[in-house]
Amino acid sequence: MKLLTEVMETVSTLKLRVTLTIPLSYFDLDKMIDLSLKQPSTTPAAEKVLSTIMAGEKPPAFDWVITVAEGSPREYFVHKKVLADASPILQVLVHTHSSLPSEHLLMISHEDRFILTSTHAVDMKAVAHCSGHAIILYEEAHIQILTYLYLRQFILPPFDTFARVGRTLCALFPKEIIEKFFDYWQVAIVRDILKLDEL
Repeated sequence: MKLLTEVMETVSTLKLRVTLTIPLSYFDLDKMIDLSLKQPSTTPAAEKVLSTIMAGEKPPAFDWVITVAEGSPREYFVHKKVLADASPILQVLVHTHSSLPSEHLLMISHEDRFILTSTHAVDMKAVAHCSGHAIILYEEAHIQILTYLYLRQFILPPFDTFARVGRTLCALFPKEIIEKFFDYWQVAIVRDILKLDEL
């Protein structure tokens, strides 16, 4: 340390040259990740219901509403049973009309609706696979949520929405489901990276 102090007194700038040796095998992503992981199959009927909901329209027999803070549409008309089947957390919420002990979800006690306060309309694609009564979400998270609710598929959110979508998902789903989101997202990211090698 004394030597460094003496050098700094005589020279105002130091240049350091660092060399890292990384083996080529470190970049064999297709060997590190299970790229055979595939999205669950869906039915045309489920996809039709989801597209109706994503357009902000009312599907047959809807009995719950999801509302988002920003974006369009602001309200998503969903099904309570789909919500309850998707997550034990959502099951308790729709049956008790209780808010979560966080600022991410607020229940409207006199309506079949809840508000996800940090979710955007674009987020709903990922969540759409599992809904029912009224829920209020912000735009980007709603896409991720609805897709999971109704199709049980895991949609990779845009890069700049990961934190917001993650907070919403963590508020709605147990750890086991959250881990599945990350597994599928990891595969999607690695597939995109490997496509760059083909260019």
